[in-house]
Amino acid sequence: MIPSYFSTKNPSKAERKIFEKLELLDIPGFEVCFHSQNLKAHHRKRVAEIDFLLLGKAGLLVIEVKGGRVKLEEDGHWLFTDGAGNTTRKQEGPFEQAHGAMFSLEKMLTEELNFKRGSLTLGSCVVFTDQSVKAEPTAAWDDSELIDASKLMDPNIGLGRALEKAFGFWRGKVKHEPVSPENIKRIREFCRPQFHEIESLRTQSNSFEDRIIALSANLTSSLEMLETNPRLLVTGAAGTGKTLLAFEHVKQLVARGKSVLFTAKNKNIAELFKQEIDSGQFSAMSFGQMKLAEATLFDAVVVDEAQDITNLSDLSYLDTFLVGGIENGNWAIFLDNENQTSVSGEFDADEFEYLARHSTRLKLKENVRNTPAIIEFVRQQLGVQTPYSSSHFGLKPKIFSVKTQAELAQLASEELELLLDEGVLPEDIALLSNSEFRDSLFWLVKPEIHHKIADMSQTGFLSRPRSKILFSSVEDYKGLEAKHVLYDAPKDTDSIASKNYVAYTRSRHTLTVFRQR
Repeated sequence: MIPSYFSTKNPSKAERKIFEKLELLDIPGFEVCFHSQNLKAHHRKRVAEIDFLLLGKAGLLVIEVKGGRVKLEEDGHWLFTDGAGNTTRKQEGPFEQAHGAMFSLEKMLTEELNFKRGSLTLGSCVVFTDQSVKAEPTAAWDDSELIDASKLMDPNIGLGRALEKAFGFWRGKVKHEPVSPENIKRIREFCRPQFHEIESLRTQSNSFEDRIIALSANLTSSLEMLETNPRLLVTGAAGTGKTLLAFEHVKQLVARGKSVLFTAKNKNIAELFKQEIDSGQFSAMSFGQMKLAEATLFDAVVVDEAQDITNLSDLSYLDTFLVGGIENGNWAIFLDNENQTSVSGEFDADEFEYLARHSTRLKLKENVRNTPAIIEFVRQQLGVQTPYSSSHFGLKPKIFSVKTQAELAQLASEELELLLDEGVLPEDIALLSNSEFRDSLFWLVKPEIHHKIADMSQTGFLSRPRSKILFSSVEDYKGLEAKHVLYDAPKDTDSIASKNYVAYTRSRHTLTVFRQR
């Protein structure tokens, strides 16, 4: 797929749907797919674009995508109705668009790359993503040129076989020799010069953000469970949306007039909740702050990162803040009881079972924070079976392993310079280590980079300078996240695998690991 991401500038849900299908397909005779291919010359239009263009030894196939509802009137005009119900009437239909783009592309390849007219097999087709079409045979287009929703959903056809059939219609008109690797390269460079394939990391990151947000729609049903169950024990691996659900649940409870206490071992998460939810009915404090506070009864208690306090002593103290106590009160407890029980605090499996006996259990199974590329990295490096999405996107994490700390510091400086040069905002970068800042790899980076770093142990999470890169210990960053994470990993990875797990899963988009041999 060129480009390898779906641009945030493109609002078309139909094109996104086809993009996600195409990137998983292996279509015989084709090896490259261009998305949003501009045409600088068109026989009728000043500006034209091909939604998708397949290229390979078989030839080229133009794909025109239409979402919503499409109707052809008797007078030859087309009606296009989008998802919002807005209808436009046009004289040119999708098949004319596809044919026009195909012939304009053929003309450019002939005139500018000196291909002999008719030496390449070019074809076109139209995909209706949201509509099934029952059409009588027509002289205007062949049935194989039309790929509607029924073909897309048919397990015996699908997009791949439908595209093969569409191209077969055009290939049957004239027999051509396969396109040579040299000519494939020439056409590829002509269609999308190398500099067009490169989008800034900041823009790619925003595209990843859209994809991850789209995956989080499944959390809606989890919110409904929180509304209808007075005691809910929510478990899930890092990145499954526990903190997001806790935040939404607190808002629901406050809106219903309940007095609510939110707590977590990490004071930074508590402060974040306190800033975002302004209500006299709501209190947020770290568990350490709770132990210093006078016990006050609340209608409901919400706990995040609760694997840190799932022990008899801490749960007994929590019990004193809740009307009805843990056995009969209104609470929601969020935790990772599989991968993060040995990072900080104390986890007791018997006390976890005690919570389970007095609640409804909800297990979150889909990662809504990390890109699939990062999830796969965690699986390979740590052997942790983290939740996996069926979508495939994201940049593969990097690992730098060299002999000296000085070499690592140089590499870290270069990686940070690269991110900033690519337009990434300093506030979107987190530097994590199991050491204090002065003892970490990042203390040794170039001076021009060093002065751009803020130590979270000194500034706090909320009051950190927004123009600075944030340094934090892994433990203090638990429950938080950043678009881009650089991690100063220890030599002995096995001894603190759980902390490596936390560090790896803090990143939403890119992860870089530095390790001294």
